[in-house]
Amino acid sequence: MRYLTISLSIGFLVSFLAINAEGADDKALYEGKCKICHGVDGKGSSSVAKMYKIEQDLLDLTNQKSKKMTDAEIAKVVREGQGKMKPVPSDKLSDVELKAIISHVRTLQK
Repeated sequence: MRYLTISLSIGFLVSFLAINAEGADDKALYEGKCKICHGVDGKGSSSVAKMYKIEQDLLDLTNQKSKKMTDAEIAKVVREGQGKMKPVPSDKLSDVELKAIISHVRTLQK
């Protein structure tokens, strides 16, 4: 019984650390690759909107239109580009990294 308790405790600790590490990676990836245009809060950068002469709403990942998009739709926009956003190929952003970024975007939408 003692070994079971220790094993379960270690298992919970490892799971907790993995979740926290994954969350930090999600945020770090977003901040390294997306923040410059979409802003730290996902609401869009007004300076980028002005510079590229686009509506800030198009950069906003927290608006209703973005919230309604599926993960697959977001991935398609990233991979194929949209409007003035250029495509991001898999050699620049892996599928695992893309999923992590989408996961972080979902946290910004709450």
